[in-house]
This record gives sequence, structure tokens and C-alpha cells, in this order.
Amino acid sequence: MPNYMRILKYFWFHLVTVATAWLPDFRPFMRIRGFFLRPCFKSSGGNLQVARRVTINFSNRMEIGRDVYIATGCWIHAWGGIVIEDEVQLGPYSVLVTGDHTLKDGSYRYGPSSLAPIRICHGSWVAAHAVVTKGVTLGRGALIAANSVATRNIPDFAIAAGTPARLLNEKSRFDVALSIEPPVREMERHRQAPLPRAHKGAKSSRS
Repeated sequence: MPNYMRILKYFWFHLVTVATAWLPDFRPFMRIRGFFLRPCFKSSGGNLQVARRVTINFSNRMEIGRDVYIATGCWIHAWGGIVIEDEVQLGPYSVLVTGDHTLKDGSYRYGPSSLAPIRICHGSWVAAHAVVTKGVTLGRGALIAANSVATRNIPDFAIAAGTPARLLNEKSRFDVALSIEPPVREMERHRQAPLPRAHKGAKSSRS
């Protein structure tokens, strides 16, 4: 993409966020903000919801699926490329960063950047103040707990916490299906039978 297009996308992102900053973070307003921000990304699905005070650098290298929620204060650096799949939610003040500084002549200030893409898979949750570093893939239905730092890939349906994040719980697809189905079966078991309809001409029990 030409450099001027990246600059245009950046200024459009800044214009939309400034113009809508006075709107409260209610769902309809976040949808409006997300709708106007969609041209800033490499690609974006529908129903994007973006809260206030969100910063995204290199949005032109970011792909977003459907029904994605980006909460207040998120900071995203997408220079190395970011893919956010459907139904992902990023908690308040979470950070996605696709690059590291490297040491040069005894200083990190002007060292070349080391880049690697990030992928957040379907239905995952990056909780408040969590950080996802370069090269990490967060699996389907996975959770990074609040204030954690993910430096390695997280498997599907896993819960990780800590600095660096470590697995606390990991479920297979079969376990996830079982955890969803029993309450449904339980509701069916306790469901009351429908009351019998009264026939015409039948006498009332109160008569």
C-alpha cells in the first residue's frame, strides 16, 4: 500500500475518534464509531464496536472479523500485522504489540524493530490491562486474564494468567461441548408439562 494511503487512513482514524469522543460508550454509539472506522483497516467485518480513547497504529495492516468489540483505552501496534477473528473482545486498556526494540550501540532507542504478526482467534477474550506480544496466536475461545502478558501461543479454549502468562486451565472441544449441553438437558428435564385444556361444557371445580 502506498505510504500516502496509510497516512490518510491514520488521519481518518484520528478524525473519527476525536469527532465521536463525546459520545458515551453505549452500544449504538460504539457501532456508529466502528462503522466509520472500518475503512481504516485492511479488512473489517460488520458490527464492529469501538469504545472511546482507542489508539491503533498501522491500522492498514490489521484485519478484523465480525462482531468484534474493542474496549476503552486499548493500544494496538499493528506494524507486523494483526488478525482479529469473529466475536473477539479486547478488554479495557489491553495492548497488542507486534514489534520489539532491539539493542544497537548499547541503546534500544534507535535499534531496528523486530516484527512478528499476532492472531486472535474466534471468540477469544483479552481481559483488561492484558498484553499480547509479537508472534503470539491466541487460540479459539481462549482467555488471557487481566494484567497478564502473553509471550507464547495459547491453545484453544485455554485460560492463561500471569507475567509471563501460564496455562491455568485447558479444555478440549469435547469438554466445551459438555459444559454447554448439560444445563440445556437439565432445563428440559425440569420443564413442566403443559396444562391440559378444558373441554367445552366441562364443569368448573369451583361450582
